[in-house]
Order: sequence, then structure tokens, then C-alpha cells
Amino acid sequence: MHPLRLLPLALALSAFACTKKDSTAPTAAPAGSDASADDHHAEPGHADKHKFEGGVKSLHDVLAPLWHAPHDDARPTNTCAAVADLVAKATAIEAEAVPAAAGGKDDAWKAGAADLTKTTKELETLCAGDRKDFEAAFTKMHESFHALIEIAGEKHD
Repeated sequence: MHPLRLLPLALALSAFACTKKDSTAPTAAPAGSDASADDHHAEPGHADKHKFEGGVKSLHDVLAPLWHAPHDDARPTNTCAAVADLVAKATAIEAEAVPAAAGGKDDAWKAGAADLTKTTKELETLCAGDRKDFEAAFTKMHESFHALIEIAGEKHD
């Protein structure tokens, strides 16, 4: 096949790629805000996928765009810029009443919320110092979030 025959396909793919959202846009929500600058909930069908409420929704709204951000130099920078907000939101979850969705698993919910607060504070400590283990700490915090929401029957991808 002659290489020029692939030119229209290459141009079409290039045009499609250029329509993607600017990856340099901020990925963290402004301080004190529950809305994220890169709201992945705008994806078709995503808004209906979760039934998060209260503090869990608030934390998820900040965490999701940070977690789903490209694994580049901006990821730890943006996450660490939002870590105080994440700690505040994790602490708020721990202080909230156990949600009805936890189906009577009060002790498990309380332990999961405490672990989420602990791992979020560990991420905060790491952000204040040497960030070489950032991905491991961020992954641990994210896994704590998953463990908590799974207690309430929420599966998350």
C-alpha cells in the first residue's frame, strides 16, 4: 500500500486528537470548592454511575480528577496543592454519621473512614517533604477510598 493512501486517515486522527481537552488545564479544585476544574463527571453516563453523598461525594469530586490525571510532573504538584483539602474532606467523612448505604456495617465504615484519614494525612506528610514515593502514597490513599466506598456497596473503576 502506498504511504500517501494513509494520509487522509492520519489527518483525521490528528484532527480528532486536537479536539481533546487541554492537558495543561488545572486538575485540582480551587481551595474551598467542591467542584473540580477538570470535572470528569461530564463524561456521558458518568454522573449516573455513582451514588456518592455527603463527604464521600465531596472528597471524590476533588480526588477523581487528580487520580485520573496523566502520570507526569504535574500530577504530584497538583495533588500536593490539593492535599490539605483532601485531608479536610477525609476528616469530615470520619466525623459524619455512618451512611445508610453501609447497611449496618458501622464498625467497618468507621475503621475505613479512619484509614482514609490516616492515608490522606500520610500523603500530606509526604507532600511536605521528599516526594519520591508520591505514587505509592497516592495509590495507598486511593485504595483506602475504594475500600471505604465498597463497604457501602459502591463499586468504583
